[in-house]
Amino acid sequence: MSSNERKPRNEEIRLWLETGAKFIAASIAAIAVVAATVIGASYEKKLSSINLLSQRENAESGVRSAMFGSLVRPLIEVSPNQKLDPSRYRVIVELLTLNFHDQFEVKPLLYDADQVLAGIDDVAGRRSLRSVSRRIIDRQITSLSGTAQIAHGKPAKVEEPWFNSIRGADDIAERCSPGNSQSPVMIGGSFCSQSPDGKYHLEIRLDDADFQETTATASITICRATPQCGVGDANYVLGYNFRLTHFDFPLTDNSQIDPQHRFAISLYSYKVEGGPIIVKLVWFPLGFITARERPMNYVLLREALDIDERDDDALNSQAQATE
Repeated sequence: MSSNERKPRNEEIRLWLETGAKFIAASIAAIAVVAATVIGASYEKKLSSINLLSQRENAESGVRSAMFGSLVRPLIEVSPNQKLDPSRYRVIVELLTLNFHDQFEVKPLLYDADQVLAGIDDVAGRRSLRSVSRRIIDRQITSLSGTAQIAHGKPAKVEEPWFNSIRGADDIAERCSPGNSQSPVMIGGSFCSQSPDGKYHLEIRLDDADFQETTATASITICRATPQCGVGDANYVLGYNFRLTHFDFPLTDNSQIDPQHRFAISLYSYKVEGGPIIVKLVWFPLGFITARERPMNYVLLREALDIDERDDDALNSQAQATE
């Protein structure tokens, strides 16, 4: 092949490469424009969703704040010589409980309203307060179960022991009774439960039932995975008594065994003398911290972040550099 013939051939290859390069560059530019448009649209959509959610939360917070103020104002603006209508007082307390039970402790309000209604013998009003309390107990247990499901892949452990409100002459009070509707725990006997990881054994006994106030004394014994232990036993952890009412809620009235284990006992149903006393026992998700405890101690925060250690290292390095 002569040199004259080789030149056109080389020219054709050069033109083909230039055309290909221009086509590839144009394609890459077009793809980049499309990708930027898609990414921008996706980002804008996410940003719009975040803004919409933020606006919705701000609006809801504003409504709740205004509602809280409207409900609390009648309670704090009552003059010493003025009495709030008991029925209106009950409605206000119920609204506060239903809408703000997860933000502050409502037990004192509920108990006070219950005593006011008892003073005028308003049986229906007192039943209404207890009905609201059961709804809140169910809500909080459902919330705890959802948290446990997300964190540990299974719902919170919830048990519902039944107790006989009256002990017959022939009834034998046994320890660790089944506590179901067919075989309820006798007064003086106990219901037993284990923590979800089997580390602790908990024993509940109810005594001193008050049918007018619908309360009972709960005695709790906690052992290290050994049933039927008592004070002085090597596996005994702690024991205490408290008055169990309809107004004890899991998120505010709970007991912590150690930083990982927490449980709550709530009086769920206590209708008439001779009927069963039904209790809700819930084991919290491992390591759960309630909203009331989330503001962390600054000393613990510094330790968790190793701030003090880093400061010491920085001071040592600075001192060495100065020397």
